Amino acid sequence: AFVGAGAVVTKDVPDFALIIGNPGRVAGWMCACGNRIVFTDDHETGKCQACRRIYRKTGNEVILNDQRSIAGSQTQYSANQSKTGVN
Repeated sequence: AFVGAGAVVTKDVPDFALIIGNPGRVAGWMCACGNRIVFTDDHETGKCQACRRIYRKTGNEVILNDQRSIAGSQTQYSANQSKTGVN
């Protein structure tokens, strides 16, 4: 989960949730690479615009639906940032 500055979390939160406020509440969904997940019109599938991972939403839960490993993609993402000089 990603927790916004000043948020007060009083219970367990779902994976990939963006939590803000007092008390903390789900305000959106975040990719493992740190960018927002954009869900399609049916609100069941979503994609990260940065790393292209695909997610599936069921109720109040988001699941990584992509076959790539998270660690491998983060390494590739970091390598791309180094090439452009952005860290």
